Amino acid sequence: MAPDVTSLIESIASDIAALCAGPDRQPGTAQNRAATDYAIGVLRATGAVVTVLPFEVPEWIAGSATLDVAGLTYPLHPGPYSAAVAHTTNLVTAATVEDLGLLREEARDAVILLHGDIAREQLTPRAYPWYSNPAHAAIYVTLESLAPAAIIAATGKNPAMTAAREPFPLIEDPAFPIPTAYCALAEGDALLSHAGDVVRVEIDSSVRPSSGVQPVARIGRGTSGRRIIVAGHLDSTWGSPGALDNAAGAVTAISVARLLAADPPSASVEIVPFNGEDHATSPGEVAYLDANPDGFGDVALMINVDGSGFRGSPAALSSYGVSAQIDAVIDAVLADFPDIDRGPEWFASDHAIFAMRGVPSLAITSRDFGDLWESIAHTTHDVADNLDYELIAQVAFAIEKIIRQVDALD
Repeated sequence: MAPDVTSLIESIASDIAALCAGPDRQPGTAQNRAATDYAIGVLRATGAVVTVLPFEVPEWIAGSATLDVAGLTYPLHPGPYSAAVAHTTNLVTAATVEDLGLLREEARDAVILLHGDIAREQLTPRAYPWYSNPAHAAIYVTLESLAPAAIIAATGKNPAMTAAREPFPLIEDPAFPIPTAYCALAEGDALLSHAGDVVRVEIDSSVRPSSGVQPVARIGRGTSGRRIIVAGHLDSTWGSPGALDNAAGAVTAISVARLLAADPPSASVEIVPFNGEDHATSPGEVAYLDANPDGFGDVALMINVDGSGFRGSPAALSSYGVSAQIDAVIDAVLADFPDIDRGPEWFASDHAIFAMRGVPSLAITSRDFGDLWESIAHTTHDVADNLDYELIAQVAFAIEKIIRQVDALD
């Protein structure tokens, strides 16, 4: 028998507590493995058939970082995936790409302080699978050619790329070989007065090979020849419990499995708690695409939940390339769920992978997603107290209803 509202809310509370038990859920960490093991166990308990797709991923072990100059010690943050360094050398600076290009031998074996325009937005990792940024790639090439001992970036806040994190790491690339650190703008301003001085930089950071898995659960009789995908990424960025971003979305997808299990639809429904949306290499998403070499021509609908369940904010649903028939189904379902509205398109999550491939897709987030993105996401403040478990349950019930009505379409 399918769970009622009360029992589903209780299950959601237990799921959120389990997933948010650690400081973060970065792929490759023990916390991430515990989270995927938990999700696999819950999904199998519904009767779903669960496939596990393994992947290799680097694990970052962060320590501390400092820069000493003129008898003063400035605290730094070690850059994600940075190598370690302990070195005494000179400090040079660059505020623009042009400044960086003018540096020559004075940068070799020095510490380069990047500030101003060149440090306003995070550099896209060169191995990021979904898009590339040629301007950023050129900066990487220049930095490597200069061969400094370390790079420090003075950064502020850039919600478009790094959410509420302040300061943010300019470089978050597992393949970048030069030690990196970053600091707040105030520390950066203070360090600028020491350009040309002898400094001592120490970065305690290391990377080791690790692994993770991408779970894929299947529920349904599979008689229609169609697939429906329900996703919500399971991982969180480093240093964040990731309750809204995105334990709530993963738990919503798991809750849909619970609701479908008592009466499986004719379509094959894949419940996919993606494991890597907040990682520089998106390892779980890549593993899932590799497991689908024939593409997604049989997918009637993809539904992604990310950032939904924010206390005090209705859920917002947006659609991408859906037919008029499915659009009418959505309107009819939402009429029964006053806390779920239509919302604007946005592409910063896993549904974009499918929408760009022409797969009819839905994305469900919070109406006030912009506020949570700029104030909570990617920080230690993204905790379970921000969640509305009843709203998460309502979103799961709405998705179940959409699935059953789409499943009944000719």
